[in-house]
Amino acid sequence: MISQRNQNIRIAGKKDIRQDFGVWDHFDSEAEYFEFTENWFKECCRILKPKGWIYIFFDRQKVGFFDLILAKKYNIKSKSIFAWLKSNPCPSIRKANWLSASEFVWIGCKQKGRIKNYLSHKEMYNYMITPNKAAYGETTHPTEKPRAVIERFVQASSNVGELVLDPFVGSGTTAVVCKSLNRRYIGFESDRRYYRIALGRVAKTKTEVLL
Repeated sequence: MISQRNQNIRIAGKKDIRQDFGVWDHFDSEAEYFEFTENWFKECCRILKPKGWIYIFFDRQKVGFFDLILAKKYNIKSKSIFAWLKSNPCPSIRKANWLSASEFVWIGCKQKGRIKNYLSHKEMYNYMITPNKAAYGETTHPTEKPRAVIERFVQASSNVGELVLDPFVGSGTTAVVCKSLNRRYIGFESDRRYYRIALGRVAKTKTEVLL
C-alpha cells in the first residue's frame, strides 16, 4: 500500500494554508513531485511479480497521473479507482465548498491478471464507508489508514504466506494487517517516530490461527 497526500485550505481574507501532514508533502516544485513519484513507482513495478496488484492512496487532483503516464510505461494494467468514504468528515467552518469526505486509491495489476480472492459481491464494491481517523485512530500518525480498508485489499489481492510490500508504511497498519492475516510483509519508513510506533503495533498483533 502506498500513500501520498497533500492538501491546501483557504481561510477567508488570508493566503492558502498548507495542512502539513509531514515531510512527504515538501517539494520545491510540481516537477520534483512527479519525478519522485515516478521513481518509486518504477521500482515497485520492477519488483512486483507478474499478476501482482498495487494499491496507491493518492492526491485526488493527481490520481490520473498513473493512468495517463505511468501505467503503460511500466507494464501495469489500470484496474480501478477505489473510494474510501468517510462517514464523519471534518465539518466546514466557512461552508464554502463540498465537505472533503473521500480519499481515492488507484489500483493496478502487473500485466493481465485477475483478482486473486474474489470476496462477496458487496465486499468487492470499489468503495468502503468508514469513520475518519478521529474514530479509529490508534497512533499519532496524521494519515493513518483504517484497518478495514487495508484488510480488504490484502484479502482480495494476496494469498496466505505471500509477500506484501508497503514502501511508505507509516505507523504500520499494512504490517499489522498482514501479520493478522498470515501474510509476509516488508515495510519501509524513514521517520524514526513512526518506525517505532509500527514496531510496537506489530509486536502486539496476534497472527490468526488457521485450522
